Amino acid sequence: MFRRCKYLECVERDKACEVWDYLRTLGIQERKVLNVISMCPKVLTLNLNEKLLPVVQCLSTLGTKSAIGISEKQMGKLLLVNPWLINCSIDKKYAEMIDFLSSMGLNGEGAIGKILVKNSWIMGYSAEKRLRPTTDVLKSIGLNMIDIQKVVVNFPKVLCRNVEKILKPNLEFLKQSGFNNEQIRLFVMGYPIILIKNVRHSLQPRIKFLVAEMGREIGEVTDNPEFFRHGLMKSLEPRQRLLKLKKIECSLSEMLECKHKKFLLKFELMALGRRTSRLKIVEVFCLHQEGENESRYSAFTKRVKKVEKPLQNSLSPSPVWRSVRHDVTLLLGSVGCLIQWFVFWFRFKVIWLVLGIILLSAVCSNLLIDPYVIADDGTLDCQALSEVGLARVHFLLD
Repeated sequence: MFRRCKYLECVERDKACEVWDYLRTLGIQERKVLNVISMCPKVLTLNLNEKLLPVVQCLSTLGTKSAIGISEKQMGKLLLVNPWLINCSIDKKYAEMIDFLSSMGLNGEGAIGKILVKNSWIMGYSAEKRLRPTTDVLKSIGLNMIDIQKVVVNFPKVLCRNVEKILKPNLEFLKQSGFNNEQIRLFVMGYPIILIKNVRHSLQPRIKFLVAEMGREIGEVTDNPEFFRHGLMKSLEPRQRLLKLKKIECSLSEMLECKHKKFLLKFELMALGRRTSRLKIVEVFCLHQEGENESRYSAFTKRVKKVEKPLQNSLSPSPVWRSVRHDVTLLLGSVGCLIQWFVFWFRFKVIWLVLGIILLSAVCSNLLIDPYVIADDGTLDCQALSEVGLARVHFLLD
């Protein structure tokens, strides 16, 4: 921590305690104040009246303006996530950011505060070098100012992405996939995150699955941009598999408009949904017998071993028996542990007992049971005993 802030060693204890106590008054728990200090050690070096109080007041009201308008409850959470906000300059950084967002029409009550709460790291970007070029790209797509305001308020991280490395490659991929400018505009309005998703690992596999596996037209995604929100392995593939096995035809919106449990109830697939692992294995053999798509067959066979255990559990007689079997297994395991502990304890005791007997017999045989140490009257000769003991000791030492 001292390496990250060279002025920390010169801070007076009283001033550091004042800053610590003030952070607690903002709603930050005492155990989490240390996290704030570790992330930004320079906070302890700032003057309370000259820096901290003005910055917090700026975040809440900005003097006469109420554009930021962050509540006291949200202030602690905001500084806990990004304590570097305290170190930002009011005249340069805050004024520049507020002027830029206000020029976009985001000058309503607490509008900028909502943006900062969702993505406080936006304050670390330059308005002219990063935020304005992103806004120009959104305008080039065909979004008007009201649409851009909705994107910035709901998904401020889109505004922070690099234009050349992320936004333009994503737009180019969508155009190469067959989407026209109007469809891309509808995409961005419905799901702006599509502009910052990874092309190779997110967009390309989903579009390929839509056309090759689902057999749908690429234009259907225009009216259902939430298609890119669903996970490929967790949501899209299982639903398509169930619909294919039951030979159910439905629109893309009907397939994606509800959660998985409601989806099963809607298409009466609850029984099949509970046997997902079994269906995977059935589909393997169906594909193999039909001789179609051998690559998919080989991919499914690799996953058979992963679903063997869930399949065995699903084939058990009833949930009650599974519960009883689970309890019996736990009981037998506990009894087995007790038996092992008792055996170990018994062996340990027996070993020490045998060692004690051997040691005692050795002492008695070497010292006491010796004719030389017994006097004529049958009593013990102490002098002879000591001599024997010394002789034994010298013998052992030699």
